[in-house]
Amino acid sequence: MLLRKYYSSDEVQLAKVIDSFRRLIPDDASPDVLHTVDLLEKDTPSQGNKSQIVFSNADGSYSSSVDLLFDVLYGITLHGDPDRIQRLARWPITAQCLALYESNVERRKGVVTVRQYIDLAIKDGLFALD
Repeated sequence: MLLRKYYSSDEVQLAKVIDSFRRLIPDDASPDVLHTVDLLEKDTPSQGNKSQIVFSNADGSYSSSVDLLFDVLYGITLHGDPDRIQRLARWPITAQCLALYESNVERRKGVVTVRQYIDLAIKDGLFALD
């Protein structure tokens, strides 16, 4: 559930964290450092990225794992949205669970990657946090 904060418009959204990270890089930093941050930005999943997994149902409907994730989170877990609950009723519980698993694995990987880049930059003395 907390992973959603890193992919919403919250202050800890990964894109904002990466922008802050970029602003902390000294002007005299190696071009390799800036290139590395560019790669980090490119490789970090964002809210708009859709999963490669698409679920199809017997009724001809289909959905990405991110769409199913949102229906589970906002339909059942957080807000009780009746439209989302109705959409979920068409999907087997196995599809819902797989969507939650796949989405969370990808999102966690993005958060961990950003954390590792920042930890490495601090360790290498690129900048210090006061």
